[in-house]
Amino acid sequence: MKLVILFSLLAVGPLAWAADPAQHTEVFGLAPAASLPARMKVVDWNVEKAKEKNFAAEYRRITAGAHLVALKEATTRINLFGLAQMASSARPLQFFFAGPLRYPEGFSGTATGGVVAPARAAALFSRDLEPGIGTGKVVAFYPVAGRTLLVANTHGMNAAGKGPLAGDPFERQITDVKARLASHRGPLLWVGDFNTANKRKLKILLTATSELGLTEVEFPEKDERLLKRGLIGRQALDRAFVRGLDVRSASCIKTDGSDHNAVVLELRVP
Repeated sequence: MKLVILFSLLAVGPLAWAADPAQHTEVFGLAPAASLPARMKVVDWNVEKAKEKNFAAEYRRITAGAHLVALKEATTRINLFGLAQMASSARPLQFFFAGPLRYPEGFSGTATGGVVAPARAAALFSRDLEPGIGTGKVVAFYPVAGRTLLVANTHGMNAAGKGPLAGDPFERQITDVKARLASHRGPLLWVGDFNTANKRKLKILLTATSELGLTEVEFPEKDERLLKRGLIGRQALDRAFVRGLDVRSASCIKTDGSDHNAVVLELRVP
């Protein structure tokens, strides 16, 4: 099967440094594997720009043995090449990074890593502005068991500023991602910190995923309680959706390496 990754990144708001005109993308690390395994471990985590002092140790713990790692608020301030090799010496990863925000210490954005290099990967930058916050989506395709798996990794818009277009910026962002995923006919995984802090945003997301034939991953009650939630309404922000994949397990790992706990999935391609 081949794997595809999609990031959607926000344009820069006034509180951040200017965005790179090329909407900065980079590839870090080497991935010697020829294909993803039919059964795989996936880590989905907003790493809070790796600001916490225990981040490196927690990253090693949480991503040990992972085949796919989807990061939000990744930053080139940390050594992404080192991260690519850190998960497991037996399973080095290649990361595709897309960073719409530039700070004094480097770019911040979304990164997806795999034990196999994607057949192709692309960044999708949103058409709206969000002051001081970089969010994103990236698309990448990976080989697995003779098929193509599409992986979408999204950081949803939180509090969008004024953009050039009328309407709802969050709905536009989700609609743009959905349009990029709609033509894919194989297995699909869409993960992210969607910032679904209220019922309106959650309804927009659930409508889009339903139209794509995706099912939301359910967590055991003890793990559900650990998911990062919005301050108002207490809706979960970190979510995962699948199509054409068996969910063998879903957990949320408590950590002091970020202000978000990490989502860990065990998936199987039937």
